[in-house]
Amino acid sequence: MLKLLSICIPTYNRMNYLSELIDKLIVQVKSAGIDIVDIFISDNHSVDGTGDYLKGVSSQYDFIKYVTQKKNIGIDRNMLFVMSMAKSKYIFPLGDDELIEDNVLSTLISQYLTKDLDLLVMNGRHVEANHKVRHHLPIHLNDAIFSNPIEAFEALWDKMPMSSFIVNAKSLEEIDDVKYLGTSHAYTGIVWDYLIQKYKSFGYVNIQCTSEPIIIFRKIPKTWRANAAKIMFHEIPLWFKKLPKEYPKKTVLEYMKSQSNILNLLTYRASGQLDQSFINSYMTDFSKQEKKKAVLIANMPLGLSKIIMIFINILRKVKRILW
Repeated sequence: MLKLLSICIPTYNRMNYLSELIDKLIVQVKSAGIDIVDIFISDNHSVDGTGDYLKGVSSQYDFIKYVTQKKNIGIDRNMLFVMSMAKSKYIFPLGDDELIEDNVLSTLISQYLTKDLDLLVMNGRHVEANHKVRHHLPIHLNDAIFSNPIEAFEALWDKMPMSSFIVNAKSLEEIDDVKYLGTSHAYTGIVWDYLIQKYKSFGYVNIQCTSEPIIIFRKIPKTWRANAAKIMFHEIPLWFKKLPKEYPKKTVLEYMKSQSNILNLLTYRASGQLDQSFINSYMTDFSKQEKKKAVLIANMPLGLSKIIMIFINILRKVKRILW
């Protein structure tokens, strides 16, 4: 039977975080209704005991189903794979290191998923190391509604990390499962493809945002940080290039300009990710002026860039204390 919602979790070597998330989801799925919600997990060939854990928990609950990949298939393929496991009207891609707020799943279903939505973008709380909380969506997007995907794209394209949205499963019906590979954002590329195609066919889409926080984005080490420069300077621009031509080009130009500011470049230089070889390989789509700035910073001694960033971080901490 087609269920209403499938929670789809890609995971890799995060059994401790995953088990905490699953424990909380089990309680809420039981409350919302096991006949309308299920959980799918794709283990990307973990070596930390995740497979044994999933075997045990899935044997206890019929609404939990999992697959262990025979080899690591990469982040994009694993995300798309677990989304394709869904057998429901809506798909909720959820990161293995995040949590959902207590008692929100039933409310989420009753208030939003009984409507014919194409995309629901959810507010959340980013919990920082100092326990300060930052809301995911700015106030002007609380309860926002969009019928035009181009307008929605300009407002939401950078507000949709893993765990922050629920999408209509129709987005996967005619999926091109190779188009966005290598962008680390294949899971959102297919969403924006679906939205523009529906808009061209029917003249509208139904996109909504929540105001109340649904997701808890935890401040824990992210595996992608080691490749952050490549993702930000190469993979995301590549993602923009692969999107349907209807989406405005000015958005990617603004993005590339913001990424190539001096502070960003200093950060990547201090982490050892920015050098001349990197610029030659991964900044081919940036303007000459943007690449000149990058070359200037890349030629800075690594030790000096680290000292500058230490000083900048001290100033940031002082500013937070004073303000």
